[in-house]
Parts: sequence; C-alpha cells; structure tokens
Amino acid sequence: MGVLATEIERLRKNLQAEEKNLEKNFHDECNQLEATMQSELEKEKIYIENCTEIEIGKLKEEIEAKIEELYKNRYKNLENEMLVNEPKLMSNEKELVSAQTKPLSMEMIEIELQKDREQFRKEAKERRERFDEQMKMFFKFEDPKRIEFLKKNIVPLVNAAEIKRITDESTLETRYDLKINRNAIRLGPSWALYKATYQDQSVVCRISVVAKLPTEIRTNLNHAFQCYRFLAERPQHESIVRLYEVFADEKKLYIVMEEHDPDNLHQIIYSKRRSSALKLSDMKRWFRQINDAMLFIHNYAIAHMNLRSENVIFATPDSNVRLIGWDPIYNDHMPSECFEDSFDPFRAEIWSLGFLMYETVSKQNPRRQILKETKSRSILSKAKDIHTFKSPQFDFDQITDETLRELIRKILETRIPFKEIQLIDF
Repeated sequence: MGVLATEIERLRKNLQAEEKNLEKNFHDECNQLEATMQSELEKEKIYIENCTEIEIGKLKEEIEAKIEELYKNRYKNLENEMLVNEPKLMSNEKELVSAQTKPLSMEMIEIELQKDREQFRKEAKERRERFDEQMKMFFKFEDPKRIEFLKKNIVPLVNAAEIKRITDESTLETRYDLKINRNAIRLGPSWALYKATYQDQSVVCRISVVAKLPTEIRTNLNHAFQCYRFLAERPQHESIVRLYEVFADEKKLYIVMEEHDPDNLHQIIYSKRRSSALKLSDMKRWFRQINDAMLFIHNYAIAHMNLRSENVIFATPDSNVRLIGWDPIYNDHMPSECFEDSFDPFRAEIWSLGFLMYETVSKQNPRRQILKETKSRSILSKAKDIHTFKSPQFDFDQITDETLRELIRKILETRIPFKEIQLIDF
C-alpha cells in the first residue's frame, strides 16, 4: 500500500507540474497574441491615417485644378477683351510709328550702348559687393581665406542634385534597383524606417508621408537635401550618415541612407534598461563627435537646424554617433531668439548642442516637461507661458561631473564657439 500511495503522490505532482506548465504556456501565448494584435492595430491605424492623408491630397488636387480652370477662364475673358480693343490699339501704334520721322544715328546708338554698359558694370559691382558681404556674415572675423573657400564651394552647393522625382513606388525597384523590406524596423507619426538593398548594398530607407510634413518643410525639402547631398560628396565625415539617394512621388518621400541602428539617442536616454548602462565617458565621446560634425557642416556655411536627441543615431549599438534629420519640424530644441523673425542659425546651433548635452546627462528636457504638463503644444499660444518655454530653467546641480557641468553652462549661457569647445578637455 505504501508503494502505491507513493506512486499516486508522484503522479499527482507530475500532473500538477504539467498543469502549471500548460497554464504558463497558455498565458504566454495569450500575451504574445495580444502583443501581435496591438502591433497590427497600430499598423492599421497608421495605414488608415496615411489613406486619409492621400484622400485629403486628392481633394487638394481637385481644388487646385478648379482654381486653375477659373484662372484659365479669366485669362480667356481678358484675351477676348484685348481682341475687341485691338483696332484701337493698332491705330495708336501707327500714330506712334509715324511720329518717329527722324532715324537714329550711329552716334546716338553708341551713346545708348555706352549707357547700357555702364549700367551693367554698376549692377555687377553691386552684386559682387552684396555677395562679399554675405560671405563675411558667415564668419565673425573677416578672414579672406575663409571667404574664398566659401566662394569656391557655393557653385557646387547650388548645382547639387535635387530630389529624384518618380511616377510611383514600383519605379524604385524596376529602374533604380531599390528593394524595400516591408517589415518596418521603426515607426513614427508620419514616417517608417525599413531595411532595404540599393544597387546590391544593404541600406535603410525612411519613407515619409509628404502630406503630413508641415508646409514650410515641404517647400524647403529640395534645398535641405541639396545641402545633405553636397556634404555627402565632400570627404566623408564619420559622424554624418551617408546619403545614397532621395526619391519622391506625389505622396511619399524615400530617403536611402547607410545602415544604422534603429534606436536613436532619445530612445536610449529614456530607456530604463539602456540609460542605466550609459557611461559618462561614452557620453563625452559622443559630444566631441557631434561637435566635430557641426564644425564640419558649418565650415561649408550650412546649418543643420535640427540638432536634437532624436537625430543622433548609431551605426551599430554602442558605436560612434551619426547625425541625421535635415528637415526641422519643431523648434523646441532651439534658443529663444529662434521664436522671432530672424536669428543667426550658426550661433543658435551652439545652444542646441548645449541643450542636447544637458538632456543626455541629466535625462531631462525642460521644454518637453512643460509640454507634457500641458499635454499639448498649445502652450505657445498662451502669452503668460511663452517666456517660460522660450527660456527654460536648467538644474545644473544634477550634473555631477564638474568639468562637464561648467562646459554645458557656458555653452547655454555664453555660446562659446564649436572651435573653442573642440579645444576643451572634458
């Protein structure tokens, strides 16, 4: 009997263990299904939003077509009026011609030509002076070598290739040998990042919905990517992501870049798992690399205008940093003067670097904290809060490293140039 009872007890324990195991597997499968469903719902939501934007785009096109038709009708009416009044105009013209009884002499023609030459020389001189003044604005001191360097590079910058226009997405593979893997590795509110191959090279392709971009960004896209392409054609800087090509159809923008880690600095800062493993030595190394990259960009009189944690990425996890993001959407990473009509972009980006450094080390963004409290960007419409947003308060005591703390304070308060930052040992 004792042996039988022992066997029964063993079987009972095995049954309980198996039951627990089955229950655990069941819960795991449920959680996995729930996560999958959530992911699918999110993708469906983005798809619906994109479809909505496409429909809005179609409506815009229809309205623009109607406006164009109205203009055509208006011009047609004007032409009809001109035809009606043409006899009167012709008679007036004949009177004017008949009044010119005395032909122009060679001397008079030469005098007129001389006047034109002098006027041309005067205008050319004025244009040259204006150009020289603009070049001097790029540099605080009147450095002749610097100005000559910029003059030589203005032409290739202006002539840099613009965005390649395509009829539809199928052209990318058939004509340009760009094959996109449709499993997104990162999703944003108006974009998605995909792995791809471009002319047998492993790349990533960022696809943005054009209609979701602010109007001021859409109008300046060509210029932004001309600058990006121009920099890519210079001797490659290790902290600037290589740009292979930019395509666009009526609905989407396709940016083909070198492969990189899908996580950016912002995600690392605010990830509990990864931020806890951040080393101060790594952060300092990243800051030096970003500073060098900004010096490289400014050397060609180009401003990045979007230096923020979301646009600092890594070639591979835990490697050196890379800069992306040449299409600024918000200015919550810029100094207070950028909320006004005019400002110096090169000086403003020094402040942006200090702001980025503060956010990385302290893991706090004062402006986003304000926005989070109000739960919207409507704070900028409230007069009493505008000053608070423009001039955020920094708690420098959170930065334990004294050298780094004082450097960040100096950058934010006095805007020490990138060249001086490069010389500081921190």
